[in-house]
Amino acid sequence: MCAKREPCGGVPLFFLGVCLALFAGCLEDPIEPQPGEDSERAALVALYEATEGPGWRFRGNWLSDEPVWRWHGVTVDDSLRVVQLRLSDNALRGSIPAELANLTALEVLSVRGNRLSGTIPPQLGDLSALTLLDLGDNRLSGTIPAELGNLTNLVHLDVAQNRLTGAIPASLGRLTALKFLNFIQNDLTGPIPAGLGNLRELTELLLAANELTGPIPAELGNLAGLAEMQLQVNHLTGPIPAELGNMTNLRGLDLGYNDLTGPIPGELGALDSLRLMRLTVNRLTGPIPAELGNLPNLSHMILSGNRLTGPIPAELGNLPNLTTMYLDGNRLIGPIPAGLGNLPLIDIMSLSRNDLTGPIPPELAKLNTLRSLDLSDNALTGMIPQELGGFPVIHDLDLSNNSLNGLIPGELGNLGTLVNLSLPYNDLTGPIPTQLANLASLARLDLSNNELTGQVPEQLGQLHLVRLNLRDNHLAGPIPAELAQLGRLEDLHLAGNRLTGSIPSQLGRMGRLELMDLSRNELTGPIPPALRDLVRLRDLDLSSNDLAGQVPEELGDLATLATLNLRHNSRLSGEIPARWMSLGNLGTLIAGGTRVCAPDDPGLQLWLESIPRRRVSSCQEVAAYLVQAVQSRRFPVPLVAGEDALLRVFPTARRTTDAGIPSVRANFYLDGTKTHTVEIPGKPTPIPTEIDEGSLLKSANAEIPGHLVQPGLEMVIEIDPEGTLDPALGVTPRIPASGRSAIRVETMPPLDFMLLPFLWSEDPDSAILDVAEEMADSPVTHELLAPVRTRLPVADLTAEVHEPVWTSTNEVGELYRETALVRSMERGGALIGLTRYMGMMSGAVEGGTGLSSRGGRHGFVVPDANAFLQQVGHLFNLGSAPCEEEDPDPYYPYTDGSIGAWGYDPGVGKLVSAATPDLMSSCGSVRWISDYHFTNAYTYRLVDERVRGSAAAAPVRSLLVWGGVNADGAPFLEPALVVDAPPTLPPAGGTHQLTGRTAAGDELFSVRFGMAEAAGDDRGSSFVFALPVRAEWEDRLAGITLSGPGGTATLDRESNRPVAIVRDPGTGRIRGILRGASVAGLGGGDGRGDRLQGLEVMTSRGIPGPEAWRR
Repeated sequence: MCAKREPCGGVPLFFLGVCLALFAGCLEDPIEPQPGEDSERAALVALYEATEGPGWRFRGNWLSDEPVWRWHGVTVDDSLRVVQLRLSDNALRGSIPAELANLTALEVLSVRGNRLSGTIPPQLGDLSALTLLDLGDNRLSGTIPAELGNLTNLVHLDVAQNRLTGAIPASLGRLTALKFLNFIQNDLTGPIPAGLGNLRELTELLLAANELTGPIPAELGNLAGLAEMQLQVNHLTGPIPAELGNMTNLRGLDLGYNDLTGPIPGELGALDSLRLMRLTVNRLTGPIPAELGNLPNLSHMILSGNRLTGPIPAELGNLPNLTTMYLDGNRLIGPIPAGLGNLPLIDIMSLSRNDLTGPIPPELAKLNTLRSLDLSDNALTGMIPQELGGFPVIHDLDLSNNSLNGLIPGELGNLGTLVNLSLPYNDLTGPIPTQLANLASLARLDLSNNELTGQVPEQLGQLHLVRLNLRDNHLAGPIPAELAQLGRLEDLHLAGNRLTGSIPSQLGRMGRLELMDLSRNELTGPIPPALRDLVRLRDLDLSSNDLAGQVPEELGDLATLATLNLRHNSRLSGEIPARWMSLGNLGTLIAGGTRVCAPDDPGLQLWLESIPRRRVSSCQEVAAYLVQAVQSRRFPVPLVAGEDALLRVFPTARRTTDAGIPSVRANFYLDGTKTHTVEIPGKPTPIPTEIDEGSLLKSANAEIPGHLVQPGLEMVIEIDPEGTLDPALGVTPRIPASGRSAIRVETMPPLDFMLLPFLWSEDPDSAILDVAEEMADSPVTHELLAPVRTRLPVADLTAEVHEPVWTSTNEVGELYRETALVRSMERGGALIGLTRYMGMMSGAVEGGTGLSSRGGRHGFVVPDANAFLQQVGHLFNLGSAPCEEEDPDPYYPYTDGSIGAWGYDPGVGKLVSAATPDLMSSCGSVRWISDYHFTNAYTYRLVDERVRGSAAAAPVRSLLVWGGVNADGAPFLEPALVVDAPPTLPPAGGTHQLTGRTAAGDELFSVRFGMAEAAGDDRGSSFVFALPVRAEWEDRLAGITLSGPGGTATLDRESNRPVAIVRDPGTGRIRGILRGASVAGLGGGDGRGDRLQGLEVMTSRGIPGPEAWRR
């Protein structure tokens, strides 16, 4: 018939004339419309009108007078009845009309990859001839109609990547002709119907990335023809059914990222066709079945992140096609089987983070295809087998964090393809083999934290290293000048050894070096001026050596230098050179324990005050000072303008005397004009022969009112102005001997808190609402806020109470990140505004007492005075003082965590002992602040105020991306959302990268940034960015990846961790951040801006849903 789709196509040549004649006849005598054609045309018209037909990409002949078989995507049969409708990737918008059910002969309906919304019409269940139904990659919502179970001829059913909810209909178990079932990435809930086990023709069962619960039905084992089963990323529970071992045609089995328990069934060893077994990140227990060694076609075995116990079965060495083996992150014990050396195709073997013991089998060296071997974080013992030097193609060898001993085999120098060699945290002894210099491809060499001896081989200079870490060994001798040949080196770690001699000036030739750590050695001689040529150097640590001589002024040429640590070099001396004032990026300058000092030069003093973390002594020790919270004679602590201070003057005599401390006259000047004089009467306490700051009786003291303590303050102290003392006592009569002593006083910016009370949805404790209100009403006297004013550089303090925010969590780390999100959406990034958002929750809070953004604008804390004070300290960029802290500030000057200098408590008029624990430690119930921390907090607040903007930008449509790295350094991403918020852009540079890509892998955006350090109980780091949306992101964004030193984390369209943000559209304030099952009650996870009692709800499961972009 001429109505066929390809009339006369493919006929032999001798029929061509006949065919053409017939075709011409058809043109002259068109076929009359068949019964039902009008209703079918009407159904197509209904589709066009319901899905914004004028906006389709391809719409050739639609709604024209042409026969429907000439309309784009429409195919008819010999009777002119519509049998196929293929409109995939055609920009259809709107809903699927029920009128499509009138296409009663329809066999194929494919509208995949459009922007269809609304529900799936149950009337589609009347299309009894349908063999293919593909509605995937749209924005459909609602439930899967049970009526689809009537499509008994259906072979292919695909509704993946939508926003479908509810249960999988049991009626689908009647689709006995079905071969392909794809429900991936929806919001389906409830159990997997056991009736799916009746689909004997099924070859692919794809249910991944939903919210399915309950057990895996044993009936699925009846699917003998099944080739692919993907159930990953759900909430499935219970055991893996042994019946799955009956699916002898199965090639891919992915059950990862569920909550499955119990053992791995040995019956899975009967799956002869299996190529992929991924059971990662469940709660599986028991041993790895030896029967898994019977899988002749298995190429990928991924069992990581479970609770598997027992030994690794030797039978796994019988897998002839295995290329990847991931058994990491379990509780496996016993030795590594020598039989694993029989795997002929293995590419990656990861056995890390277990409890494996015994030696490394030399038989592993037979793995000629191995590129990556990771045995780290176990309890392996014995020597590294020299046979490991025989791997022909290996790139990565990680044996770190074990108990390996003996020598490093020189044979490792034969690994010509090795890129990364990691052997730290073992008990390796002996010298570093010179043969390692033969590793022509080596980029990273880490031998740190061992017991290595001997010298650093000069031959290492022949390598092409990017990173060399030999720290914390027992290496001796000089630093080889040949290391200067490492022209690609970025990080050089030689700290914690016994290296001697001088620092080779040749090291100045390492033009790409960014970090040089030579601390904790026995190096002598001067600091080479040639280090000035390290033009990329960021961190220079020469501390805890025996360096001598003047500090070189040439270090002032290191324009990128951010950290300079010279402390504990007692013979290092000299005034800080004026040339160092060119170090515009310097954020840390530590010179305690040296004779390096800061001269009384106004310009240099102003430069020092711009360095947030510093420890440099004054070139002159004072015998009189003003103290507010704490003070030091060698390391003067600046004062807060407008706050009262105590004047202390320390007269001393050359010899012991009975003469009492004489009267003292103190004259104060502001901007050169005398403003006040204080007369301090004498007292009978004998004049001491040396200064004793520990007693008020041994100093002349006077309270100085805050109105006198202002910027530009100077003072002159006259001791014994009446001349009553015997001159032979040698009491200094005037401080200073000439001129006036300048006192550093600065006006502190106001400290404004936004108190953010959280209410946990599972067990809300409203007491936090009262606490927050009381703090706002009495910021000066409230027990949580008063210590902030007396112990930190704070003058004016205010507090405002945010509306309560409902949350699904009571865990400190998550509450901290949610506080960051709230501030970002309401105020913008950390560089905008001065208001600190402090999240708070009372009741059951897990994970510690608090966590704050180091030097940032947000934190979370429980309502406890010490905890609150400590988190404010972190916001002022203070690290922890050493006590029981795991990661204290490495530059903190007092190893016992004490304040180290005498403090003063104006509330009681008493001194605070120098032995008192610092407020940034966890020791002692009474804590004060050290001179080091007060000065650094003071400087940070002044510098911080100058670099922060005062107001947030106007909200714009933005992609909210948030995440971080945990305490172990592993990165993570929270679900991304489309929001209206002030833009918050990543700071340039750093070790982490955020990349957005299309489904084809094309890059949409990529930013490299440094992640803000979190400080407190949880540690780790986090970020919140609001990236202004670009037009192409809506259709094309398919994945976001965070990468960094700890690995990668990715969000994609299969990500399924629902989160909802509830906002008051009138005020812009956030009122809730809810996760998981709580999101479904707010309208699902499709990203829509639904209204809930006047509030706006924004949701996401990973990558923003289509509705989010259109909101």
